[in-house]
Amino acid sequence: MNVLFFVEPLLERSRVYDKLVPWVQPWVVDMAAALRDFRGDCDFRVVVSEPLASRIDRLPPAALVALTQRELLAPFPGQGPLDIMIGWANDSHAPEIRSRYAALYSARLEGFAPDVILTFTPAPYLAVAFPGAVVLHFEGSLFGRAPLSPTWFFDPVGPIHPAFVCRYERELDLGRLRPDAERRVESLRRAIQNTIRGADVFGPELRQLREQHGSLVLLALPYFEDYATEGSCRYRAPLDLVMDCATRLPREVGLVITNHPTSTPLPTETTAWVERNHPNLFFVQPRPQARASSEHVLPFVDAVIHVASKVACSAVWWHKPVITLRRGHIPFLTDAHELDELERVLARPVPNRDAVLHWMLTHYAIAAPWMFRPAWLGSFFERCIERVRSCTATPQNYYDMIDDPDVIFDFYIDELVKARGCRRQ
Repeated sequence: MNVLFFVEPLLERSRVYDKLVPWVQPWVVDMAAALRDFRGDCDFRVVVSEPLASRIDRLPPAALVALTQRELLAPFPGQGPLDIMIGWANDSHAPEIRSRYAALYSARLEGFAPDVILTFTPAPYLAVAFPGAVVLHFEGSLFGRAPLSPTWFFDPVGPIHPAFVCRYERELDLGRLRPDAERRVESLRRAIQNTIRGADVFGPELRQLREQHGSLVLLALPYFEDYATEGSCRYRAPLDLVMDCATRLPREVGLVITNHPTSTPLPTETTAWVERNHPNLFFVQPRPQARASSEHVLPFVDAVIHVASKVACSAVWWHKPVITLRRGHIPFLTDAHELDELERVLARPVPNRDAVLHWMLTHYAIAAPWMFRPAWLGSFFERCIERVRSCTATPQNYYDMIDDPDVIFDFYIDELVKARGCRRQ
């Protein structure tokens, strides 16, 4: 089995070593080791940027394929990396550009023919360059932000997760759960809620805010300078989004604003000015014990507003409605797309979304004990190759059950219990 790991070599952000951790080390390194353990004849290549290649010390140099910015930017005179990435994500580049990129990568791989390609970003030219390969998009999954254990996904449709579920929700027929599945979901929900409430990170401030406002709504700021955000919404900076909400939401609604865990927070002087001029806005300050601060705000709010955030999935654990300010993103977890719909969203019951949650945790979101287990990872890739090449892959059979559902849910619950330092009841 030949595997190509595609770690976007185009420097679309100002930090040239941004993808070293965790994309290459440890994710690619650990997957490559697991596949070698599964099959000794497994070979792999890793496409990276030239500066990133100079920092990688846990992979053999012969496996690295480093591309320069000159050869990547050559087909796009006058365009910047972010615009190029948005073009690939929106499939708006001309066919001849796609063919030119395909020829570039085919030449740089020097005859290496991958059976599986794992890409962290939209790269439609890879299917053109290597038509016999199974292309899977890889990233951290929607379900997998602390306090829940990290999870990852392999998606054949696209990198804006979960693209597979968005395209095939109807075919998957994610209807009502059986009693045993309902029991599993409720057990994990209790464990998550107990963990969050027990930590009570922002409790004093948010309980006071609840007394001052008729409703509280969470605004989870996305990570900007990213093709997934800037290519799919009308906002170009965090303050654009904050001010749109500040001027359009009723003043009796308290707006609790959290920063993305990997983003630089807005300057203190900026947040202070906004809070002075809009007393119903409150910026949550990051704290060491709550890197993903949105999770700790959820118990106190009545709804969630986001552009592209994992907190939309976390809202399912609390039965909170979600307003998604972009079209096409997780429609099965979205109640509305416009700020003006907030009053209507708050007035109606939240649909039960536990069936989607259960399917994703048992089929799509892969936790570490399975993700880096040689037998599981290798078998998953072999099944994908066989089903795609034999044309037997369907939405219903593309993902097998990761493991026995009770084993999966017990793992998540036990990890939460261990994190709290108490015994499971």
